[in-house]
Amino acid sequence: GALGRRKPDTWQLGSHADRTAERTNVPVLVVRQAEPFQQWLGGARPLRIVLGVDSSLSSETAGRWITDIAEFGPCEVVLTHLYWVPEEFHRLGLGGVRSWVDRDQDITRTLEQEYSERFAGLFSAAKVSYRLEPHFGRIGDGLAALASKEHADLVVVGCHHRGAVARAWEGSVSRHVLRCAGTSVACVPPPAEAPELHT
Repeated sequence: GALGRRKPDTWQLGSHADRTAERTNVPVLVVRQAEPFQQWLGGARPLRIVLGVDSSLSSETAGRWITDIAEFGPCEVVLTHLYWVPEEFHRLGLGGVRSWVDRDQDITRTLEQEYSERFAGLFSAAKVSYRLEPHFGRIGDGLAALASKEHADLVVVGCHHRGAVARAWEGSVSRHVLRCAGTSVACVPPPAEAPELHT
């Protein structure tokens, strides 16, 4: 369990939850509210999940973890990617006058096609929607804020190999989500036998 709320509008993460998520080689679920899971397991409603994705192997591992828990009850998955606008303009060869703040239709269309092709096979048993948004600042903060807007019960993120140095955890997306999200969070590491990705 997470530590809970210590002062108004500030969610706190306990040291035990933080250290466990940092050091373990298995998925870690940090629970802030139990009621959504009780209702889901009781068949009262679907579990609403925000899945943070990028180009890494860890995103697919996190997606497969969702397919595993979907065997226990229906899930609604909001597949979410927050992108750095100049990088996508360069990658896709997009020119002209374009906004760095508003969603770009060409980027949105391309990303949705890429992620639907990549993840479609994983979520045959879940209802899937997409949130592909431009973002400035830390990705973890953005995912936490978006989860609140989407009224998510759970945020799921992939995380690094546990052989990485501690400072990698300090700056990781998964740790920022754990600390900032007002909802439950699952951190899913890649399989122990998976190769490390370097970007």
